[in-house]
Amino acid sequence: MQQRLLGLVVNDAALMPAFAERHAELLALTAPDAARGVWGLGFHGHGEMLVKKNPVASPQSVGAALQQVRARHVIIAADIDPPSRQSLEDAQPLRYRDWLFAASGTAPLRDVEFIRAVQRSLPDTAFAHKRGATAEEALTNHFMETLHRAGARDGRKPTTAIVRQALGTAVRSLRELIGDTPIAVMLHDHKHLFALSLGRPLYTASLAGVAPVSGERRPARATDQLAHVRASIIRDWDGVPEPPGVASGDPREVARVWRGASPDDDKLWKLVESDAVEIGGDSVVVPFSLA
Repeated sequence: MQQRLLGLVVNDAALMPAFAERHAELLALTAPDAARGVWGLGFHGHGEMLVKKNPVASPQSVGAALQQVRARHVIIAADIDPPSRQSLEDAQPLRYRDWLFAASGTAPLRDVEFIRAVQRSLPDTAFAHKRGATAEEALTNHFMETLHRAGARDGRKPTTAIVRQALGTAVRSLRELIGDTPIAVMLHDHKHLFALSLGRPLYTASLAGVAPVSGERRPARATDQLAHVRASIIRDWDGVPEPPGVASGDPREVARVWRGASPDDDKLWKLVESDAVEIGGDSVVVPFSLA
């Protein structure tokens, strides 16, 4: 496992810390001894996109950092073996105006030829002339420029249908640049989390409430908060086997629901198939959001 990508949506921003505390083990995306590894989390707060990035070896874990976040949507990315020339600032998620972007499976794209190919495809942008760009920056700019051309990048009122159509266009043109390289992509636009599987599987599960742990003592307020948590998690990392029974079920079903059970139970995870549009063998998933 070199990269992991996780998107998290909760029904109330105030419940994010309680969720992160309860499910800290779920957010342990990397081994503590991954000396060179880095992780980052991004979310919308105080009217702008915010990111926090740390080395894996840092005393602060992803779960601990998330307990300080009050947001309904979060993208978390981890890279165990980033290129030695990259700085912590290069870690994902990346910010672009009112958007967050992160991708996994990008290691095969970390070569000069791919980056230059993207720059040539965007001749009228500042990125076309940037020196020392990363593959992740190239992917970000590819998607952002496509969203811009569709009128869906700037401002906070593009419909999900417009964004979805633009993402489909971005996927089709990206295939010409990356060939059969399997990647997964997540984007956040202040209101929704968009997840795209381009040959790299994504798995999802949903939670409704949290059952108390036997013998656990918690303040009444914390227990009440946990009882009202609803969350959807979508994740992608190497070595995750296909859960049993994912080929059947109502096509409108996005995820299975657990109530108090461990979200690491493979029976609770479902391969993302629902509400997806096929584009040349790739799936563009509709936004994950909770009312």
